[in-house]
Amino acid sequence: MKLNKAALILACLLTTTAYAEPYPRLDPNSLINGSPDNPPITVNIAALQNALQNLGDHAGDYPPRFDSDADRAQAIKDLAPLAILLEDMTKNSAASGKKDNEAHLASLQMSARLYWIGHNLDQPGYAEKAHNAYIQLLKLAPKNRKAEVEDELGRFLASVGKGDEAVQHLRNAYKSGYTDSGFPLGMTLLIQGQKEEAIRILQDYAQKNPNDPRPQQVLEAVNSGQFEIRRE
Repeated sequence: MKLNKAALILACLLTTTAYAEPYPRLDPNSLINGSPDNPPITVNIAALQNALQNLGDHAGDYPPRFDSDADRAQAIKDLAPLAILLEDMTKNSAASGKKDNEAHLASLQMSARLYWIGHNLDQPGYAEKAHNAYIQLLKLAPKNRKAEVEDELGRFLASVGKGDEAVQHLRNAYKSGYTDSGFPLGMTLLIQGQKEEAIRILQDYAQKNPNDPRPQQVLEAVNSGQFEIRRE
């Protein structure tokens, strides 16, 4: 799976990027409730979700935004204990033999998001792990949640430069009535050079989401020619 990162740069929308808030260092001990001397040992789900949120705030998109190189290095260091914990959770939640249980689906989704963040932080192998986790999640998700998973998978694939596959999943989600997919689908089609369809979908999305300024800004940039595609 050959990967690259792709970004659509809209010249008219470029603004000076402010530094992010300082990254809060993860205490791995906070992820666990209890100890061998004080059983039972359980996962602190709230702390786990908070750690993922902190990472996502800084590296959920590419390029990551950190206040300092030290914060970035700390975030990369924090990936390992979270990955180990989520791998254990995924294995344990599948041990019941019923892999479509809610705990297993949640573990897969959190794992996929963590691996996506790891890829944004340029960590080798994390993109493949994210892709595998999303594919498993899509296979196991109940029918009423597949569109949401396809949307997230499509966004991930778009972020790693797999535009054709991204369009496939985002289009599936959009046609299933998951309207949030309209914006990333339109943007991915635009990056792929499918301008007419991209404009049509972005216009439709803008009409259905009048409080979201992004599609109109993109359409104005496209119509005025103030955009460029950059692949890194």
